[in-house]
Amino acid sequence: MAIEAGPNDFDFARAVAVDPASGSVYVTGSVDEPDRTGSYAALVAYDEDGSTRWRRPGPGPALDMAVDSGSGTVYQLADAFGGTESAVRYYTSSGRLLRTSAYNAAGGRFEPLQMAFDAVRKQVYVIGSTYVGSSVPGPTVYTTVAFGAHGELLWARDFQGEAEVNFARDLAVDPDSGTVYVTGSRGELVVSGGDFLVTVAYNSDGTRRWTRQEAEPTDSVSRSDLAVDPATGAVVVGSARYTFPDVEQGELRLRSYTPTGRLNWRQTLTGPEAGEQSEPQLAVDPRGHVQVSTGVFVDSLITLSTFDRTGQPLRTATYVGDRTGLADLAVNPQDGNTYLVGTTFEPDDTSNWLTLAYSSS
Repeated sequence: MAIEAGPNDFDFARAVAVDPASGSVYVTGSVDEPDRTGSYAALVAYDEDGSTRWRRPGPGPALDMAVDSGSGTVYQLADAFGGTESAVRYYTSSGRLLRTSAYNAAGGRFEPLQMAFDAVRKQVYVIGSTYVGSSVPGPTVYTTVAFGAHGELLWARDFQGEAEVNFARDLAVDPDSGTVYVTGSRGELVVSGGDFLVTVAYNSDGTRRWTRQEAEPTDSVSRSDLAVDPATGAVVVGSARYTFPDVEQGELRLRSYTPTGRLNWRQTLTGPEAGEQSEPQLAVDPRGHVQVSTGVFVDSLITLSTFDRTGQPLRTATYVGDRTGLADLAVNPQDGNTYLVGTTFEPDDTSNWLTLAYSSS
């Protein structure tokens, strides 16, 4: 376990990534300004034993990150311009800033959320939601953006479906086919029947392949995540669902699709770990096991559950801290070790980054 404390009170970890070639673990998040006027993005590199290698600040807040294990390049996504533009920063493994790429939606306000890296094609993908028009809240679409190896904009695609409100939640890339998977929710400005979980698949050139929507709506905006099994190309999607007024009890729904969009299996978990504040995070380890983590801040509970390729549960590990929350999960593709990052609050209500490491054995 490692704790990262900035120069002031409130620090929030957002994402973690692992370089299997060097064993380095990278964590990004937001750090409170010394004068308390705002926050900035921070990127921290750790050795395998948890010792800090370097830290880099930048305009923020930070949202997500990824690592190219071939070159060691570290990619950081930040919302650097007040919700109007996304910035992807490229760093060397030693922490030197190489370049910055940005995307600004024409005729709308783009709010970036997550990123992914295609190691084969050297393409960086960013997803978020674009508010169409000048009103916020208002109609929104999923937006998926692709950048090339040198930071150039390759393409941008919007997905609206049949709903007014569409919020992208997460994305993942199949390294073999280059397929980009995006998950999120769709609903209406005036909520009536609830929101639906939607998964969209794109080719690496931006052509849409297929779309899958859950038949049953949730009673809130879905909190969802997904991951790709590199051996089979299957994509696993997880979402947390809860029903008013019993928001402390809920369901964590998992489903696996083939590369062509056919359903492989479904799995449902119930209990406090799938309640209102659960934030599901997914990854697939080298054995094809699905690692699923949820965090419930109210109970200071972080749970890591492991499933096999058919959706059968294998084991569960639980971390109970003092007011902790989960932000992200990453798996080392070589040894299968799993890393979780989140935020822990001190008795004086200040906050620091929290990093947990779990062995695959």
